[in-house]
Amino acid sequence: MRSLLLAAIGMACFSSFAMAGVLKDEVNRFTGDRDIAWRSIPDGSGKFAFGADARIPANGGRTMVAAWLITYGDRARFSSCHHTHWLIDGRRTQEIKTRYQSDPGSGIEYFYVEPPKELIPVIAAAKKVEFQVCGEEGQISDGDMEGLRQLLKTLSDAGAGLAGNDKP
Repeated sequence: MRSLLLAAIGMACFSSFAMAGVLKDEVNRFTGDRDIAWRSIPDGSGKFAFGADARIPANGGRTMVAAWLITYGDRARFSSCHHTHWLIDGRRTQEIKTRYQSDPGSGIEYFYVEPPKELIPVIAAAKKVEFQVCGEEGQISDGDMEGLRQLLKTLSDAGAGLAGNDKP
């Protein structure tokens, strides 16, 4: 009975951890590149999460950045319709464009934010960011917003901020 209870507690802890986002900051030991990423997965099938990553090249080149909205399900729901609309703090914005990509056969769909380097700071500075994907509405979670802010702070502390002061 006790082992069943411990297993149940372990599964509850693991499942809540698995659904939470995490900030990763690692140096690739082969290339010396530093990878800083906010990784988050949706709370369930048909839900959305927001993630971003940045790579600071060891050779001092430009910081490479990506940001995305991710969802998953039994199948790709948006393969035939993948336009998005965005509200930042309740105001319509035309700034945020997305590029759709899906993993064939997996049901995982991405909406990559373009241009990410300019938009991650704009998104992170907002109090509330809402989106609409083919009529389905959602909002970037408070946890993902905080994760983006942590990513920006870590980049800034590394001297590779996104506010136009990265190395050419």
